[in-house]
Amino acid sequence: RQIIVPSYIEDVASQRPEWRKVVRAETPTPNLGSPSMFAKCLLNKSLTYAVFSRLAEDFNGDLFIDLPSENVAVRPGHLSLIAEFLSGTASAAQEPLFLWAYDFSVVPTSLISTMYEIFYQEDVGGQDGGGKVTGTHYTPAELVEYVLTHTLTEDILADSPRICDPACGSGLFLVEAYQLLVRHEMARTGKPLSPKRLQKLLLEQIAGIDINEEAVRLAAFSLYLAYLNYQSPQDVRTTGPLPELIWRKGQEMPRPLVVSDAFAPNRSEQDHRIDSADAVLPWPEHSFDVVIGNPPWTEPPRTTSGSNLPDAWAPQRQLPVRDR
Repeated sequence: RQIIVPSYIEDVASQRPEWRKVVRAETPTPNLGSPSMFAKCLLNKSLTYAVFSRLAEDFNGDLFIDLPSENVAVRPGHLSLIAEFLSGTASAAQEPLFLWAYDFSVVPTSLISTMYEIFYQEDVGGQDGGGKVTGTHYTPAELVEYVLTHTLTEDILADSPRICDPACGSGLFLVEAYQLLVRHEMARTGKPLSPKRLQKLLLEQIAGIDINEEAVRLAAFSLYLAYLNYQSPQDVRTTGPLPELIWRKGQEMPRPLVVSDAFAPNRSEQDHRIDSADAVLPWPEHSFDVVIGNPPWTEPPRTTSGSNLPDAWAPQRQLPVRDR
């Protein structure tokens, strides 16, 4: 997207002579696309992690997580394999894959969700550890668009609604809802929104919950892409780090995304901080105007005590549930 350009990496490499040598070295030109400055970085582990550290400082949000254990576990051979993969020379047993021949300036959210579904189903076989179906299913983009078009009408959008998906998965409903909010605001004002206003809509009117941490991280990534779509590269470079989207216990202020059971208790209006290790949601009850999504169509598992969060949630609110 012309946000991270070769000069950005060259600036990081200028700190050490051996790094400058790496980025200045001649590399064979791929059959398709142009040589990648990032692929060069991968040939030197310390330079790679210096770039990662700079990315985290400039753009972080919840994308670039600093894990010391990863730095220890990753070897130069791992990075070389990735460099060969990116340049299409990783294996003589298959046709070269030239990722640089693709245009990644536009990444459909539905593509991210489809990849997540494929890998998740392969990883767990669509089942939990006990062999039960997990209820993780991909929601077609057409269904998302249909539901939101009939839910987030102009009248609803005019009231600045807070929108929650209690089983958000990789974020399809949330991204489409955010785009509707932005388009409505742009139509109302008659001009593009500032990064500050785009961020305010994202942080204050969008919320998602999911029990799967990987899904929530993908939802954050998808929302970042939607947020960046409305900004120029210059905006992105000068606005500062991405907003944090994933809430973690102990944080005083709520964030749009939470790894939790949607039936977990809410924070009361009087609480200012949550330190409990138990499942909890950071918002007070009745925080949302619109609830949307595609929940898992499975029976919740029974615990050894015979009840769990959903079983307790409904009776407390005098809501009937037939046969669980």
